[in-house]
Amino acid sequence: MNKKRLIAVFLIITIFLIAWSIIEDQNKRIYRDYENDISSFQNGNKELIELLENFIETPNIKDYSNIQYNMGILMENLISLSRNMSECYKKGLLNVDKTYDEGRDISNAAAKIIQNSQNLLIESIKLSNSEIELTEDKIKTVYEELNSINDLFEPYYNSLK
Repeated sequence: MNKKRLIAVFLIITIFLIAWSIIEDQNKRIYRDYENDISSFQNGNKELIELLENFIETPNIKDYSNIQYNMGILMENLISLSRNMSECYKKGLLNVDKTYDEGRDISNAAAKIIQNSQNLLIESIKLSNSEIELTEDKIKTVYEELNSINDLFEPYYNSLK
């Protein structure tokens, strides 16, 4: 009888360890995806700000289209980041509070900033005699708004293991 109990206990412990190992592997994968997404988002925003700085210095159509393209990519990164961030929160893998300003999700706040920046960028440009003219106050607002995303995500950038 003792052998049967010992075998049963051994099987239960083995099943528990296998399940625990599977859960740990899933958590590592989810967190690795989050790390990749937050890094891609940070690099994408940095690249976007650099493009915007160049565009402010010498406005041209090519840089303008690159900025719009990179804003689209940044939005795609944000969607993936938001999904993986939510998964990490569900699993208890993130300790940083994801709410911002009256309980809004930080991803939603960043998406709104990017959308507003896209609209302001469109409004800030005038074509005159085949040259681009910028509305200074609007382009500065775009620059400040995109920089504010770094401030929003600073705790996440710093929390990477």
